[in-house]
This record gives sequence, structure tokens and C-alpha cells, in this order.
Amino acid sequence: MADIPPDRVNEVGPRDTRREPGSDALSHADLRVRGIYEISKALTAPARLEITLANVANILPSFVQMRHGAIVVLDAEGDPEIAASAGDADTARSGTHPIVPRAVIEHIVATGTKLMIPDVSTSELFQADPETYHSGNSLPIAFIGIPVKAEHKILGVLSLDRARDSPTGSLY
Repeated sequence: MADIPPDRVNEVGPRDTRREPGSDALSHADLRVRGIYEISKALTAPARLEITLANVANILPSFVQMRHGAIVVLDAEGDPEIAASAGDADTARSGTHPIVPRAVIEHIVATGTKLMIPDVSTSELFQADPETYHSGNSLPIAFIGIPVKAEHKILGVLSLDRARDSPTGSLY
């Protein structure tokens, strides 16, 4: 143990409280790892598929900046069978409005690749159901959709959308 003079025991010296250059990257990496961990817990929990998907969908907003997210599982004919969604309450869908437009699901399944649309209001895929991704204001909404695959077969679609902070600004 270091010898500290008795008159300096409770003394607090100047400290440099600035963050180290790499600490922001580390905190973002920690957040991503935590997100993967939380999602893996939900995926491995003993529950029905619908509950598992809903739990995963509810975890996503904690780790991904998004307005709305959805997981859609397809049946043997390629029709949406199970859907789970999370996000802003005003983006929730009733049974009459699809979570993800049918044309978007069909495109992702047909191509087997991700789909990124910077502004859904300018996309032909969203024109059949323009209310599905209506933001309620003039800010553009970006859409990201990826196929959910197992053993080279597409089982469904994972999607999320984000509103831009201004009509010409960046996402978030």
C-alpha cells in the first residue's frame, strides 16, 4: 500500500474527465453486443413462436433507432401467417392494414436480398398501400427490409423504418 501523508488523505487532485477517443466506439459496440444478447435470450426462451417474435420485435427499439419494426413469417404458400411488430403507437396496424405492404414482402422474397428505400413516399412498392407507412407529417420515412432465411429457404421478412430529422437531413 502506498504511503500517503496524513494531511493529504482526503485531498482530491485535478482529474481529466474528458472521454478517451475510442470510448464512444466502445459504448456503441457494447450496445450492439447487449442487443444481440437480449435478442438471443428471447429467441431461446421456451415460448410459442408468436410470443418469441413479439418479444424480439419489442427488444429492437431498445437497440436500433427506429420508428417501427416488424417480423413477418410466411406460410407454405408465401402468405403472411404470423406478424409481430413494435415501435411508435401511432404506427401500429389493425387487422385491415398490413404491417408491411404485400408488394414489399413479395419483392424481398423474390430477390432474396435486403431492400433499402430512402423515402417510401417515392417508392412504387409502397403505392398500393400509402397509409401503411404514413408518418403524419412531411418528414420522409426510410425503410429497411431483409429476408429471414433458414436452410436456404426464405421464411419471412424483418423490417424497420426510420423517420428523418428533416426533409433533407440524415436519419434519426
